[in-house]
Amino acid sequence: MPKRHSLKMLKSLFVLMFITCSLVCTSSYGYAQEKEEGGETRDFTREAQVALVEAQEFYSNNEYAKARTPLLEYLATEPEEVPVVLYQILATCWYLDGNYEEAQKVYAEGYSAYPKSEEILYNYAAVSYELEEYIKSAQLFEELYDVKVEKDLEILYQAAVCYYTAEELEEAVRVFDKMIDLSEKPESSWFETIISIYMEEGNNDKAEEYILKALDVFPLMRKYWQFLAGIRLEESNYRGAASALEIGYTIEPPEERNQWTNLLDLYTYLRVPLRTAKSLETLMEENAATEEDYIRIAQAYADTFRVDKAVSFLDSVISKNSSKDLLFEKARILYDARRNKEAIKALDECLAVDPDNGYAHILKGFAAWDMEDWKKMKEAFTMAQNFSKYKVQAKEALAVVEDLERARSE
Repeated sequence: MPKRHSLKMLKSLFVLMFITCSLVCTSSYGYAQEKEEGGETRDFTREAQVALVEAQEFYSNNEYAKARTPLLEYLATEPEEVPVVLYQILATCWYLDGNYEEAQKVYAEGYSAYPKSEEILYNYAAVSYELEEYIKSAQLFEELYDVKVEKDLEILYQAAVCYYTAEELEEAVRVFDKMIDLSEKPESSWFETIISIYMEEGNNDKAEEYILKALDVFPLMRKYWQFLAGIRLEESNYRGAASALEIGYTIEPPEERNQWTNLLDLYTYLRVPLRTAKSLETLMEENAATEEDYIRIAQAYADTFRVDKAVSFLDSVISKNSSKDLLFEKARILYDARRNKEAIKALDECLAVDPDNGYAHILKGFAAWDMEDWKKMKEAFTMAQNFSKYKVQAKEALAVVEDLERARSE
């Protein structure tokens, strides 16, 4: 949300107090003085003094319409030179009565007479914003920045917000970019706004350019690594996206599990199982891992021929949670590695917990076959026939064994 601007009315009141004091001190001379930019003073006439003092009396009683009368009557005389404070007070009276259009007109006149007045410029920009004239407001804020002796990047920020609100996005980028160049410590939000503008426009090259600039300033801010990963995903640069996410999540692990899932899916696509295991182990450290994650870790080790590591890992988890799925995964990994004796033992442990696992009976039968342990093999396939899904496979395996035994006896 853009910041709302407010007229600097309090400062105007202090100016009025200054004028009143000046009248007391200088009445014998018939004029008072007000400061100009640069510290110099400007004289203004007794007529202007009288109008200001009369207006101030009504102003102090919140009678803004009456306060305007002496000021407007003075302006009707078409004086050669109008004090800047008079424009300020008259505009403030209109503003406080809710008539922003008239306030803006007065500030426009004051701006024509005093184009370097910081107060006039600020309030002219602010009331233009209230009237939703965002481009005019932005331009005035930029002028104000140039006028101010003590540069304030907040003024340029107001200009950028106005351009953004007006959907003049290139102008908004130009001002934010200027702020970045001028600042020793630019704000992260400036980069984010530019990046979001370019991403919305589909200009990935420019978006990535500013992401990399942001990373030069904020290398330990995870969101920029995520932005970079998003850009690279759109460009089908999956390895680059995975690298960016990995760095970001190393700096600051994400709180939401689905963010980890994105990285894990990239690792799976890139076929880098050890990276998958490493990321899942980070989830374990944060107590956010699930049983499915444990299985994926073991699979990752097994896929890289680290069977002992996979089994050791599962044993450590099973010691705390003797799940049937974890027990079966351990047996399956040993079976795939053709470590048949260990596989049969693990399958027996699995079947002790889950006797209705027909697939475990089938695997046990084939492991026994590989070891030529025909007795154990027949027992396993006979049990597997009790499960409709494996009945035909078990029956065919038993028929082959019977043929082998017959041939052997003959």
